[in-house]
Amino acid sequence: MLRIGSMVLCTGLLLALPLTGGCPADTGDGDGDGDGDGDGDEDETFTIQFAAQVGAEDFACDGSYTLGSGATAANPLDFRFYVHNVMLVDDAGNDVPLALTNDGAWQSDDVALLDFENNTGTCINGTAETRSTVVGTAPAGTYDGIKFTLGVPFDANHQDNAAAESPLNLSALFWNWQGGYKFIRMDFETENVPSYNFHLGSTGCDGDMMGNVTACTNENRPVFALSGFDPTTDTIVADPAALYADTDVNANTVDTPPGCMSSPDDPDCTAVFTKINLAHDGTNPGAQTFFSVQ
Repeated sequence: MLRIGSMVLCTGLLLALPLTGGCPADTGDGDGDGDGDGDGDEDETFTIQFAAQVGAEDFACDGSYTLGSGATAANPLDFRFYVHNVMLVDDAGNDVPLALTNDGAWQSDDVALLDFENNTGTCINGTAETRSTVVGTAPAGTYDGIKFTLGVPFDANHQDNAAAESPLNLSALFWNWQGGYKFIRMDFETENVPSYNFHLGSTGCDGDMMGNVTACTNENRPVFALSGFDPTTDTIVADPAALYADTDVNANTVDTPPGCMSSPDDPDCTAVFTKINLAHDGTNPGAQTFFSVQ
């Protein structure tokens, strides 16, 4: 504080006050919030890294992999999925929401798309662009875990995808207004099955074909909780080989769609569902193995 004639100049605040006036108290923390802690409770941008690997090999559309209980040679056709409700877990075990950054392409305020195909090789129905990150903001702090939900939130799931904002405007990841979106699309071709598919989505939805859906018997939105995850250094790996470990991808149950299309009475879904923490046809979900931390 400087005194010049009959004026008092409060340094740092550029205020000129009469001599009788006082200067605001200096908190001394330098962040302007007056709490004295110096952090200002500011948010930090986090870029969550994802990767696709088939066993120990990186996923690529021109690759060939060994999948399933029959050790079957398989070529990839597609690999994309949606996530939402992302939470960072702090060192006290608290779930802290990650506010998604709406970029008008890969992320909205509610959902993010991960895309590992690039429309090359055998992935002929995809897009050239890929995406392997989820970006958002959360309070600055130390985190050692993450939680997220696979799929599209209920409120956004039943709509006209042609009129939806990106990333929910992809027809390749949509069934219909009543059933909603394919939460994950993961397709491989094998010798006996031209397209062994895993398309996860909601089934038994009560409503009409105009998106007026009130409930689904099987929402099929599995939640994943990964411990020992540092969002600044670690990567979340999605592994089709782990998903199909107990499935013969070179055979398909007669009179059912190829692979698993989420039908509750398709036996080809049972082993797959247990790998993503979902019950199927009365079975108890097993410990998920599809996602891991690296």
